[in-house]
Amino acid sequence: MNWFNVRNLHDRVEVFDPLRRKYVTLTPEEEVRQLTAHNLINLNAYPAGRIAVEYTLRSNRLERRCDLLVFSSNAKPWMIVECKAAGVQLSQATLDQVVTYSLLLPVKYVLITNGKELFCAQLDKESETFAFLEKMPDYE
Repeated sequence: MNWFNVRNLHDRVEVFDPLRRKYVTLTPEEEVRQLTAHNLINLNAYPAGRIAVEYTLRSNRLERRCDLLVFSSNAKPWMIVECKAAGVQLSQATLDQVVTYSLLLPVKYVLITNGKELFCAQLDKESETFAFLEKMPDYE
């Protein structure tokens, strides 16, 4: 995959996203999203074909987008990833955001990152609890 292929177009910096197969505006959050996707694929051996970018979630009339959604080997939602810009502090609000997304999808894991810090938690839907993990889960 061609990671971090950057170009200037009409006074705008863009990065080629190999998952979406197109150039997108390189915002601080997009930079973290690209780095996170790159690490999931190249460091954690998550299959690129099982990762969706800016996946739309619908609840009643509200539309939300999670930054990355990793699907399991049987094509079911498995992990929601929420990326924040490097200068954004990860907070309870960030965790609440991704946990809210997990109410719309039957995922096993949630991950939040700002490119510097990363927190991953395993969800237990039945007891409505989660536990932070020491390391990223292996792809199933």
